[in-house]
Amino acid sequence: MRAFLIIIFLNGLQSYCLGLQDTIRLKNGDNIYCNVHEYDRDKVKISTSFSKGEFWIKAASIENLSSINQFTFILSDGRRKLGFIEEFNIDSVSIQVKSRLEKFSRNVIVHFQELKRPFLDRFDSSVDFGVVIKKEKSFQQYLINAKAKYVNERISVRVKCLASRVYKKNISPIKRTFLLTGADYFMARRIYAETKIKILESTEQDLSFRFSFSNAIGIRFASSANIKGRASIGLSYNNERFNYNVNTFNTYEVYSGIHLTLLKYKDLSIELSTHNYGSITKKNRFRTDSEFYIRYNLPKRFYLKTRFIFSYDGRPHGEVATSDYIITNGIGWSF
Repeated sequence: MRAFLIIIFLNGLQSYCLGLQDTIRLKNGDNIYCNVHEYDRDKVKISTSFSKGEFWIKAASIENLSSINQFTFILSDGRRKLGFIEEFNIDSVSIQVKSRLEKFSRNVIVHFQELKRPFLDRFDSSVDFGVVIKKEKSFQQYLINAKAKYVNERISVRVKCLASRVYKKNISPIKRTFLLTGADYFMARRIYAETKIKILESTEQDLSFRFSFSNAIGIRFASSANIKGRASIGLSYNNERFNYNVNTFNTYEVYSGIHLTLLKYKDLSIELSTHNYGSITKKNRFRTDSEFYIRYNLPKRFYLKTRFIFSYDGRPHGEVATSDYIITNGIGWSF
């Protein structure tokens, strides 16, 4: 009798523990008892008691998914939702957001991620280092880039800092320092408002200080698992000071920006961003700041990164270079 009661108790305990786990029902009828960590439209990241670490499974093979965890959801129009999965099937996803239930077509859900720590899990930070060394003219280039982003249902706040130093034989070091801080406010129908401040120093362009303040309205025109895109247009105020002149120059510009995720497949991602400025107060002046990079994720949150940064000013103040660029290969860590 005692053995029979122990068996009943253990079976009940097993059922209870399984009930506390997330469950994925596959189209072939199999159930996977696991912890669901992330969904990225065509794949789902999970971990199980019998697996070593986390791994991805194809979302196309999933018939139904249930979870007790809280997630941050990103919709195809750019909106963010914070809630629980009430139902996830082949056709639709129902999300419990506070006291109301919201239902969406499955293809509207672009991404969701487990939210264990409501504040800290919304941060995304990384730092990487790049080095280029050539024997010719004893050329050495060093770069450090750090960025952090915080995202909730309506607002995205970001900070980015980049510092580059180039050393050549018998030539003064070329210094470049860049700082950006900005925020996006997400509205309906893929529309968002954008504001940002950029500070730049570049000895290559004889620029001791450039302060730019921009406000713009944008739209997310592409949002899929592999390709993403957004564009914005607005106005910018520009304050500049050059090494050869004690005067400060103030201009107003029409600002436009575009950011493209050209490819995101497994551990490989390719992205392009460009910010363009057409002067209103200085005739025929056009500036652009662009960045293109290829990133490959490594284990333990490390990654390799090849970066090309290009700056252009069609009518700089004084006889200085109109363009400046940086090419580096480096390694980084996200945290």
